Amino acid sequence: MTYSIPTGGRLISSDVQGTAVIAATGGGPSYPSDAFVMTVETTTASETVQIPTTGAGYSCTVDWAGESTDNYSGTAPTVSHVFATAGQYQIVITGTFPRVYYNDAAYRLQPISVDQWGDVGITSMSDAFEGCSNLVSVAANGPNVASWARAFSKCSALNAVTGLMDGVSAITDGSNLFKNCAISMIPTGFLDDCTALGNASAMFEGNDFASIPPTLFANCTTITTLRSTFQSCSSLTAIPSGLFDGLTLVGDCSLTFSSCSALVTIPSGLFGDCTLATAFTNCFKNTSSLTAIPSGLLDNQAFTTVASMFQSSGVTSGDFGTWDWTACTNANLFLSGCTINTTDYNASMIGIEAQAVQNGVSFHGGNSVATGSGLTARNDLVSDHSWTITDNS
Repeated sequence: MTYSIPTGGRLISSDVQGTAVIAATGGGPSYPSDAFVMTVETTTASETVQIPTTGAGYSCTVDWAGESTDNYSGTAPTVSHVFATAGQYQIVITGTFPRVYYNDAAYRLQPISVDQWGDVGITSMSDAFEGCSNLVSVAANGPNVASWARAFSKCSALNAVTGLMDGVSAITDGSNLFKNCAISMIPTGFLDDCTALGNASAMFEGNDFASIPPTLFANCTTITTLRSTFQSCSSLTAIPSGLFDGLTLVGDCSLTFSSCSALVTIPSGLFGDCTLATAFTNCFKNTSSLTAIPSGLLDNQAFTTVASMFQSSGVTSGDFGTWDWTACTNANLFLSGCTINTTDYNASMIGIEAQAVQNGVSFHGGNSVATGSGLTARNDLVSDHSWTITDNS
């Protein structure tokens, strides 16, 4: 091995709580450029550290912070070591190690950082560090593999991801990738190399950032679903104009910004290029700081469902009668809990009734009131098209 660590993993320092810190001498650790390197922390004496595996194809050497060097091979080998003293230990793996597989199960609290990805033949990042709630940072230039589903889901301390996706051109599945992490800022250009990304569902759900880079998806034109992509990002205040430009293959926008409670505005034409999108269920549900439905939001979509789209949001204005309602079969709870001003609600009813709409649609207008010609249009939807409309008219 060409890296330097304390001989035998000696305890060389201790904090005031008595936690051991294992560190290199001299100018810091060095290790082969092709090694996978991670740091773990034990909290008790004689604690077993295990790096979970799955599947076949392992043929690797693991250096356990200088205490021992062990070889592992075959299918799902038990890669483990007992450290006598509680502390932080850097583990170096060389050879072939196809999967890291914590999968929200045992030993998930031990990893605290990924220091280098190296080149150990990782074939999938699915579930790799799921549930590793003490993981704080990961190295740049992650494995160039297709599936990253749930790779860091529920890593609730993870906030440093700069450069992680650099060079990851093979990713197709990014579903739940960073769900319920602690990312406070998405770096500019973060997904620039992810040109094959198709599934972005729940990719950033439940994170802490207040803004999104306008060009986040500029090179990701193969995305087919935005379901829950930014759901429950409770610090998000605004959506940048053009965020979804070029995403012509997207079919599902359900829950995309649901429960983004600090969201104040939606840019006009946000979904303008998402002409294949049919599902917008719960898209802006529980966005209590939102006040207006922008013009042209769904003018280009032959959507089938907008059920609960703005339920329990703060919207009071917006003419949604310009949208293409001809394919809609479900608008149940669409504006439940909201009150659109009478002028805009009248215009919306008139605009919808003028279209060749489907029969038997359930529509919820919240506490809104239609009057005059707006009321006539509303009633015509009921009598002529068997719509069930709930509002305060």
